[in-house]
Amino acid sequence: MVAQMTLEETVVAGIIVHSDDHTGPLPMEVTQVRKEYFVDTRCRAVWGAIERLLDQEVKPDLLTVTREFGDSGKVAPWLMELTSMVASTANLDYWVGKFVAEAKDRILRQAMTAAAKGDSPAEDALRAIEEADTAAKGGMVKASSVLAGYARRIDQRRENPSSYAAATTGFEDLDHYVPLARGALTIIAARPSMGKTMLVLNIAKHAAASVPVAVFSLEQTRDALLTRLAVIMSGTAEKRLIHRDCAQHFTKAMQDIHSLDLYIDERNPLTARQIDATASSVPGIGLVVVDYLGLVTYGKAERHDLGVGSVTKAQKAMAKRLGCHVLLLSQLNRDCEKRPGKRPQLSDLRDSGAIEQDADAVIMLYREAYYHPDCNHNQTELLIRKNREGPTGCVKLTCDPETYRFYEEAK
Repeated sequence: MVAQMTLEETVVAGIIVHSDDHTGPLPMEVTQVRKEYFVDTRCRAVWGAIERLLDQEVKPDLLTVTREFGDSGKVAPWLMELTSMVASTANLDYWVGKFVAEAKDRILRQAMTAAAKGDSPAEDALRAIEEADTAAKGGMVKASSVLAGYARRIDQRRENPSSYAAATTGFEDLDHYVPLARGALTIIAARPSMGKTMLVLNIAKHAAASVPVAVFSLEQTRDALLTRLAVIMSGTAEKRLIHRDCAQHFTKAMQDIHSLDLYIDERNPLTARQIDATASSVPGIGLVVVDYLGLVTYGKAERHDLGVGSVTKAQKAMAKRLGCHVLLLSQLNRDCEKRPGKRPQLSDLRDSGAIEQDADAVIMLYREAYYHPDCNHNQTELLIRKNREGPTGCVKLTCDPETYRFYEEAK
């Protein structure tokens, strides 16, 4: 690497040259690079192109990267000059690691300055210190060095139990079993038409009143999702909501949705990396909803279950990195319908090994009326089949299929 180049330029040029000269994978340190680490706008744009190519399992060499910028003609000459200055990529892992460490140190100092000025809570600076300390030591920290922050968070939980969670679900019994803890991944699984999307929209609507919520709707369009939200907010059946005599209900629902800190992404396909990058752009993100796992694409994998496992691992890593909770919807296979009672088990998860391993909690939906239309109730059982942070059990909610609302049963 040549001294005249900045560290940011060294990193992007080194990655491109490495991709040109080598058939093997990039150094593992490249996975730690984030868009927000770049100050130079051109380097940030080039990194964005590299990320897009990596998502598509395409080598980010000089040709493919420049093609990402179309016919602008401005980036190619600059990149050609940069890459020509790279004598060797033998130490690329060192330069990338140095870049990541310095970027995190810069972000740490910014957080401390903002806290000192009163622009952000002191807790943000303390968390940034811990994260920077972890990054600087390659992930390994001495337990004594993080005890103060841990004790502080436990004290906060004692004084305010809800501080442990990014938000609440809106259902007291469910919060008791599975709070929307920061850094955690919850799988919500069911057979089709059981009400997975309706349930998470009820949760997202409640959570978005207090924290930013991002919903990745890979199955339904944005309009379809907004329609369901309007029905939930208004309590008016969808077939009535569009009529003129319900115009006031519709207008009120629009106002209520407007007041929510809610983001919707309807793109399909999406990779786990794209979901991570998009969620990262939402300041203070508290909850991420992905509907659903089977539609998230992944790169080359020897087997389908390994590909699915790469997605669930990425979602768990995103939850930890962003300090948010992730609700990841999943389909169940048909095996549950072959057994008496038809209540799903963990083994009914498609590609269950990877999903079960990565999830902090697994909730499975069962609705008797789905199998017995003459049933005189609309009770939905939320079967907590796995729970790292608490007990397993069952939460019973009543579903109104016309208004898409869920209600807790009277105690």
